[in-house]
Amino acid sequence: MVFPMSESIGAWVTRGREMLHLAGAELALVTGIAEGRLAAIEADRSIATFQELSSLSRFLGVDLSGWDPDEEPAPSPLPGVTTLFKSADRSIALRDWDRVLEIAQVARDIVSLEHALGLPDRMARLRERWSPDGAIGDPAWADGQRLARVVHASPVALESGRFPEGVRALCDRLGVVVIESFLPDGVDALCFADDHHGPTIVADVSVHVLALRFRVAHELCHVLFDRPSLEPLQRFDRFDRRRGDDKPPVEQRADAFAIHLLAPETAFRRLWQEQLERGASSERCIREAMERFGVSFQATHAHALNLGLLSRDERQSLSYVASTPPAHYDELEREPTADAAFSPLHRERRGRLLGLTLLALSRSVISTSRAIELLGVDGDVFERSRQRWMDALGIAR
Repeated sequence: MVFPMSESIGAWVTRGREMLHLAGAELALVTGIAEGRLAAIEADRSIATFQELSSLSRFLGVDLSGWDPDEEPAPSPLPGVTTLFKSADRSIALRDWDRVLEIAQVARDIVSLEHALGLPDRMARLRERWSPDGAIGDPAWADGQRLARVVHASPVALESGRFPEGVRALCDRLGVVVIESFLPDGVDALCFADDHHGPTIVADVSVHVLALRFRVAHELCHVLFDRPSLEPLQRFDRFDRRRGDDKPPVEQRADAFAIHLLAPETAFRRLWQEQLERGASSERCIREAMERFGVSFQATHAHALNLGLLSRDERQSLSYVASTPPAHYDELEREPTADAAFSPLHRERRGRLLGLTLLALSRSVISTSRAIELLGVDGDVFERSRQRWMDALGIAR
């Protein structure tokens, strides 16, 4: 965001709000600052507190909290929050902006700790290995299938005989961090893919593990192949623009990528044929495929339809099919630090951020106060839990 020079903090707030096309009441909603108070700050009738300036800075993209208008011509720019497409294809309400920005901050903190520890730059490695795919053909699903085959054939995917069972493990080998969190209503998952946030996928932990697998795989397509489509998180739509069959091609392609990554066509057809030879019904074929490949009924049903494995009558008569997927899918895809021992931490901080923070602290790369700040916990809680967390993660003190 580029601002012309101005003389006061109030003028910067006003200009930034207008550039985001926000009314005063809307900026008040997302920052938590009372509308009357915000109006006084904009009119320079009142001096903003440090907390108010910090909150405004997050949304305006410049560091007002550290700016002295008497000494500096302009406040320092802050890293812009950028996301790729949201897999739910729904807008994010204004009241949920702050939640997404909190998660984006976790992604930035992870990148910062990795740099401080001298770890490889994940974004640079991703750019070297995976080139954006460019234009999407028609039909989009065929491109998704093709890109899934590219990943299947890559050396990094072939390193593990368990692939494609563990999507989280695949992301780890690709250098893509998966963060579990509780996302706003209407958002199944989102991803970041820039130098500030690294290649990162954020998945809603409240969903069933089969849905989580599919959504992470969907976002992985965006991270690997749709990076030129980065969208600045400066203004969300206020309404649901896309539903059902109206999904844009890039989202259709990511859906196709996800199902072909998890359930490759050749293996899926083989399993289906084996079940038919045993006299299994369509419902049984669906159930077996769900349990073998770890995908939901909706995804399995759509896959069978697209591959021509269901007749018209079967397609019309087939109702929802329940399955009992093997328990190991939870072990493969859930964050291992999700148990009660880590409950003082917010969910998005229990994964890679926790491990990196404790590692950096053990190596004296960061201070204890910085570790407490990164993890967002009380100092007493941190001191009581610190050794238990380090032991659980295998980090020597």
